[in-house]
Formats: sequence, structure tokens, C-alpha cells
Amino acid sequence: MLANIQVLRAFAALAVVAYHTNYRLPGLLHTDFLGVATFFVISGFIMSYIRETAGVFLIRRIIRIVPLYWLGTCLYAGMVVLIYTRIGKATDNTVTLSTFLQDLFFIPRFDGSDVLIYPVLGVGWTLNLEMYFYTLFAAMLFIDRQRAPILVGFALLTFWIVAKVFTLSPLVAFLAHDYVVYFVFGIAVFYLWRSIPKNATIGGSFLVGGFCLLVHFAISSGELSAKLAPPMIVLGALILEGAGYPMKFRAPLLIGSASYALYLFHPFVIGLARATLAPDSSAAVVTMICTACLLLAILIHKLVEIPTLSTLRELTSAMMARSVAKSIPQ
Repeated sequence: MLANIQVLRAFAALAVVAYHTNYRLPGLLHTDFLGVATFFVISGFIMSYIRETAGVFLIRRIIRIVPLYWLGTCLYAGMVVLIYTRIGKATDNTVTLSTFLQDLFFIPRFDGSDVLIYPVLGVGWTLNLEMYFYTLFAAMLFIDRQRAPILVGFALLTFWIVAKVFTLSPLVAFLAHDYVVYFVFGIAVFYLWRSIPKNATIGGSFLVGGFCLLVHFAISSGELSAKLAPPMIVLGALILEGAGYPMKFRAPLLIGSASYALYLFHPFVIGLARATLAPDSSAAVVTMICTACLLLAILIHKLVEIPTLSTLRELTSAMMARSVAKSIPQ
């Protein structure tokens, strides 16, 4: 485990939670402080870092992403049907068997005007991009395991540029979303991290510079700051850990471990908050909501996520071992 990456996961997830409360810090634009972008940079780095065989890679990614997302989607869909439909309350997020299955299997949906319809569990739209990235990465691992990250980065960038030049179908345009560039940045961070000396001064400079750009983005919404801040922060944190400065405090590491549960399940808490109070009314209310989200996420992480991952990994360990054995030259 890379401890500093876990801390950045905690930061990114909390940033998204705070953003969804709709609270704005005085003097700053309404921003998620690039939480999703940071997640995508981390994802690009980690996928390049682990470099497994295609089969093992897909199995591990599915086990890691799918069960908890399916649980959140089922619960949220049930809540929409029970609370809204049964009492006749209007909702934009209608649940049908078709839309439910599309959401479960990461298939983006669009309305009659080709505008993206968010999954019933709204944050799932980013997972649609994540699963697209994993699928592409697995394909490139199958083609050339050693050069897979470079091939993926080239494919993503090419696709993104083509989508900017030509008018494509809504699905293709979605898969060329501006956020996919952060996967490429994560891949670039991996190669930079391998070549840059693991020096505390260098790492600290990247980290501080990245956070300064993050603040600049929050004040000015500058596009360049938005693009540079997440990869600089991730690279700086990695170099610092390599220089002997990993995070050792348990609390941020625990939040980082529970960050996926926090990302998926915070809409439940915020939805309840909107029904009972104004979640953007004060810093105190936002703090209370974030604390409640954290407690729920940690409970889900410990009681659901960890046991589920452990069971599924045990069930698939023999299959993955066979796959790895086949990939080793005799």
C-alpha cells in the first residue's frame, strides 16, 4: 500500500462530499477541488504501477469496483421507487428495469437531445469512465504487457483529440470526456516517478506547487491550473513517500481505505440532509454532514467492503494463480 496515495484518496473523496453539500467557502468559486480528477490521476498511476496480466487485472478491478457499486445502486434505486414513486412525488430519476440494468453494467444513458442522463446513483457516471479505462487497459495488457500504459495513453489522447475535431455519437463523445485526460496524466506520473530522484525537497515542491494551483483554480477556475494541479499533487506525494516520508497517522489512512465507500454512499446522507435541513447553510452544518458521511463510509468499509473483497478474492485466487502461471515463460 502506498500510504500517501491513500491520503490523497481521502482528500479527493472528502472534496467531492463537500462539493455536493453545495457549500461555498468565502471568496472561492463552487468547486470540488478537483477530487474526481485526482481520483483519475491516481487510477492512471496505479494501473501502470501494478501491471498485471489482462485476466488478473480485469478480475481484480471487477472485484474492487462492482460489488459495492451494485449495492449502492440497488439501495438508491429502491429508495427512489419507495420514497418518491410510491408517495407520488415527482423525480427526474425514474427507475425502470432497463435503466436499472444499464446503470448496473456501466452503460451510459442519454435523453432525446443526446444529453447524458446520470445513473440512479449519480456518482456512477464517473465509474462508467473508470470501467472504460479498465477495459482499454486490459486490452492493451493482452497486446503488450510491458508497453500497455503507453499504448493506453496514446489511445485515450488520440480518441480525445478526434472527438474534439469531429461530431461523434453521444456515447463516443462521452467516452472522450475531458476527464479521461487525467488517466493519461496518471500514466505520465508513473513514468516521471520512476525517473525523478526520491528527494524530499523535490517531492515537497511538487506537492506545494500542486496545492497552490488547486487554490488558484478555486479562485479563478483557470483551465491550466485544473490540468496541472492533480498530477503535481500525486507526483509530489509519491516522491515524498519514496524519500522516506509516508503518512503514518491512522485516521487519514483509514479514510483513504474507506474512500470508495465514502464516494458511493455520501449521496444517501446528503439526500437526507436536504430533506431535513439546508446542507449549504453553514460550515458547521457541512462539517456535521461530512462527519456523518465518514462514519457511514467507515462502517460500510469494515462491515461490508472488507468481508466482501476478502471472500471474492479467496474464491478467485486459484483462477488468478493459473492465469499468472500461464504468463510466465517455461
